[in-house]
Order: sequence, then structure tokens, then C-alpha cells
Amino acid sequence: MNKVSIAILLTFVLLLNLAVLFGADAEAGKVFYTKKCKLCHGADGTPPAALVKANPSMTAFSSAKFQSLKDPEIKSKITGLPKHKAVSKGMTDEEIANAIAFLRTLKK
Repeated sequence: MNKVSIAILLTFVLLLNLAVLFGADAEAGKVFYTKKCKLCHGADGTPPAALVKANPSMTAFSSAKFQSLKDPEIKSKITGLPKHKAVSKGMTDEEIANAIAFLRTLKK
């Protein structure tokens, strides 16, 4: 594969990912969040005190710390953290983008 073909392929992949992110559906993300995330992260994105005590790195999704994360960083947390593996297994990029769109609505 020559350099031009690789560049075209990479551009296509990037544009496809941008289309998914910009077309994210926060309402669909809320449905997913309610089914899969609410138990540990709370209805409003604030984890229960007992979980925060056990996992001090957990922060509320409304916090400035969380909201300052870039979407790829949030995606990495959704798909990469060991405790999220069971929840994120089989999620499509669209579902992840929708979940991130919903998390953005929790901003203070």
C-alpha cells in the first residue's frame, strides 16, 4: 500500500469517527446510561459515597475535572478500565458517542 492510499484510508477513518461523534444522540446515551451505568455512577452522575471511598479516583460526571476531559479520553475510560470491561463489551462507536453526549449534559 503506498503512502497516498494510507493517507486516504486514515482520512476516511478520521472523518467517519468525527461523523459519529458529532452526530451523537444524548437521549440515546441517557437510555444506555440508565441501563448500564446508573447503578455505580448514580442517576445524576454522582457516585455513591461508599463507592468513592472504595475508589477515590471516581468523580462526579458534572465535575470540572471530568468535563475537562476530551471525548477520546472519556472513551478510553469507558472501554479501557477493568471495571468497565463487562459493560463496554460489544458497545459500538455510536453507543459510546451517545453515552459521552449524555455525560456532557451533566455539566454543572
